Amino acid sequence: MSVEELLLKKRDISTTGAVNALRKSGYVPGVIYGDSKDAEPISVSELSLMKTIESGSISKVFHIDCDGQKLRAVIKDVQFHPVSSRPLSVDFMRVTKGAKVNIKVRVNFLNENLSPAIKKGGVLNVAIHEVLLACDIDHVPESLDVDISGIDFHHAVKVRDLPLPEGARCVNLTDDLTVATVVAPSGLRSEMNKEAADDAAAAAGASDKSTTEEK
Repeated sequence: MSVEELLLKKRDISTTGAVNALRKSGYVPGVIYGDSKDAEPISVSELSLMKTIESGSISKVFHIDCDGQKLRAVIKDVQFHPVSSRPLSVDFMRVTKGAKVNIKVRVNFLNENLSPAIKKGGVLNVAIHEVLLACDIDHVPESLDVDISGIDFHHAVKVRDLPLPEGARCVNLTDDLTVATVVAPSGLRSEMNKEAADDAAAAAGASDKSTTEEK
């Protein structure tokens, strides 16, 4: 797991007006907690936080500089505005080497262009975009990369197929849940259904002929 640096500032527990003013000045209010220490109100540059989110780096361990105090932390939660999607608040959790954490990790799909189903015009349908992992903080992956080069129609990627780090487990999902499938477009589905019906009819005819000959 890679490590990035992030600059935080301590802030006073303040009124709604002060928090709104903080947001208008380009900072996101938040809190940092964990490691058997008191929670502290903090703020972080909205620009820095958005760059982290947009780069897909939210599941990383960060080297934090909080007014000169050096520590490591992970982002546990970000609340977004329902209309503008701007971050409204952020929660950080302090971590130490060897700590066990529950953390959200996104799922990526590799080699889509090599999938037999996609080559036939199928479309990847993703049901689960991220999973909550319980694992050692030093072994949290930036993403779970799933190779779908061998996925054809009528096959599915299940939770059990995800490449989890050693000792990690999915907290919120059972092994048999479907993560993704490749769906055939309507025209191709009709053709596949017709072929399946023709095959079934041919098999039934062959069976009837064999029974007649035996008699």
